[in-house]
Amino acid sequence: MNTDTTFYLGTKEKKDTEPIREQPAFHLSYAGQIPYAYEHHKHRTRTNEDLERARLLSLKQDRKSRIVWRMLYIEKRRQDLIGYMAHYEKKRSGEALKVQILALVFIVNLSICLFLILPKITAILLTIGLVVLYLYFCSEIQRPDRIHFSGRMGYWNSELYDLQTEHEELDAEKKQISEEIRQLEKLLS
Repeated sequence: MNTDTTFYLGTKEKKDTEPIREQPAFHLSYAGQIPYAYEHHKHRTRTNEDLERARLLSLKQDRKSRIVWRMLYIEKRRQDLIGYMAHYEKKRSGEALKVQILALVFIVNLSICLFLILPKITAILLTIGLVVLYLYFCSEIQRPDRIHFSGRMGYWNSELYDLQTEHEELDAEKKQISEEIRQLEKLLS
């Protein structure tokens, strides 16, 4: 092994007493030299109150980050529920249309049979009654409150409402914690 190789680490320059803002933008440092950003740093001793404030600030920032993560989860869950509801509504509207068409075919066939079997006036009155019953059936299937507050849709609606109220509560708590964090940062600076 060659032991007579020497390494040149550079020379340590004497620093001027220039203020930091007048130093050049790029500053070279040599091995063993303190980085330029820390050379003129004045260390301030912290009291126990300052340390307690710093600990409290850390706890508040941690709480705020957990609130933000929960709000993001709520937004994702809301989007999922809206997607489920849209898919269910699309599927349900197709099934409702099938039922309406099936009921219409049944009423038409039944009224033809009534005209063949019964006298005309009785058949006409029964057919009118069947048409009114069919219209009531169609309006009952398409009723919005029946769709949105029964079964799965009702469960999803209640979950959406719960998520919305939780989101509003978290948003208010986040604003309050943000204000407390700003006050603590002012005290610590």
